[in-house]
Amino acid sequence: VGGFTATPKAAPNPAGSFNVGDTVVHKVIGQGLVLVAKQMGGDTYLEVAFDKVGTKKIFANYAKMTKV
Repeated sequence: VGGFTATPKAAPNPAGSFNVGDTVVHKVIGQGLVLVAKQMGGDTYLEVAFDKVGTKKIFANYAKMTKV
């Protein structure tokens, strides 16, 4: 039977999987480097130095970024 195989999209990383020094990509902002990663409850507070827009302070669950 003919069929197709769906290619899975890159899923955002869980909140706790980001570490200082990780290179990340946000679908709107672009690529950046994690400067600070602190666990806060069920989320991770991040400070990310993005190439195009400078440093942003965000929460991992909200940002929906992926590691490179």
